[in-house]
Amino acid sequence: MIHSPASAPKGTPRRTSDHSRLQPPTETPIHVVDDDQAIVEALIHFLEDRGYQVHGFVDPTEASEVIRETPPHLLIVDRNMPVMGGIDLARTALEEDPDIGVVILTGAKEVELAIEAFRLGVADYLLKPLDFGEIERTVRRVLIRREQEIFHRDTESRMRRAVENRTLELERKNKLLEGVTVGALTALVELLEQKTPHFQGHSQAVALLSEKIAGELGLPKTEAKACKTAGFLHDIGMIAVPDQLLEKTSPLTQEESTQIQQHCQIGKDLLEPFAHLGPVPEYVFHHHERIDGSGYPDGLAGEEIPIGAQIVAAADSFRALVEPRPYRAAHSPTEAIEILIGAAGIWHSEEVLTALARLRPSASA
Repeated sequence: MIHSPASAPKGTPRRTSDHSRLQPPTETPIHVVDDDQAIVEALIHFLEDRGYQVHGFVDPTEASEVIRETPPHLLIVDRNMPVMGGIDLARTALEEDPDIGVVILTGAKEVELAIEAFRLGVADYLLKPLDFGEIERTVRRVLIRREQEIFHRDTESRMRRAVENRTLELERKNKLLEGVTVGALTALVELLEQKTPHFQGHSQAVALLSEKIAGELGLPKTEAKACKTAGFLHDIGMIAVPDQLLEKTSPLTQEESTQIQQHCQIGKDLLEPFAHLGPVPEYVFHHHERIDGSGYPDGLAGEEIPIGAQIVAAADSFRALVEPRPYRAAHSPTEAIEILIGAAGIWHSEEVLTALARLRPSASA
């Protein structure tokens, strides 16, 4: 390793007391590698005069070992050296630290050299005999480019981490909101069940059956979960319906029917602010549509009805049939399935009802 020049080749700039020093990056190590000791010493002399920390080597193998221990910011290396050529040393250095700026010294004006060097990741190359003005410009340019690349990469990394942190924080807040939402909505469902005896346990039973039907149909787990949630919340809009209408045993007037039908819109309005519920508000809104288009609120038919709404509707119908109501006794599960199958294509699709029948649901599950 050469630390300072013993002599300089002809043409090397001399030190002067009034020489205008550059302001290089703080602690900028440069390694110079050339089997010509005079060139190494000249470059050390020139670059140290400009404030850089320079280590010189005439043995590329020694340089390689030092680079593995302490990679420099800039490597200036001769292309043609015994034992290890400059391209090989550059490759070794860049494998160790891709941020090293590499400048190749060569006496050959070969296009192939430039192509090979730049493909490898070499920043620049200089022709011999050395032009110290060009060396100074090249060193500055390569170091600036190196700092810019590191800055841009670090900035991108910081931004990516910031986005990841914000995403994690948003997910945490969403989970917290989801917990609060579930708690609040569960409280509303429980309040609804207290309004009238026939609601007790109905929402939970519809939720569980909806999830099973979705699974039987082979829907993704996320969709099955949405069906379960929609099943639990399908009647949440009933919280705004007067108790006397819920308990009425005689036929409803047109005005009363319209008032009850509004629970679909009320339920959707209650749930829509909670984005993490996904399609649940739509399933709640459409769970009284009929497959033949005779349902409400929009009179959708067939595949126009979201599959989640179809599933919740079928689960709701089954549970309504096997549960007692003020105006009738409960049906057995077998009777309920027969009633629903008999109305296939009118209330519900054959596909959904077939899945329901395969489950053989009981009155208590």
